[in-house]
Amino acid sequence: MALAGSATERERDATGVLKPHAEAAGRRLADYQVGGLR
Repeated sequence: MALAGSATERERDATGVLKPHAEAAGRRLADYQVGGLR
């Protein structure tokens, strides 16, 4: 039970950490591109 719980928590942490970073990177690139065009 503990191992399964920790595994799910690790998966949630991994997705929770990677997704925000990916979204932030995409937003930064979009802002940079828009700023460059303007």
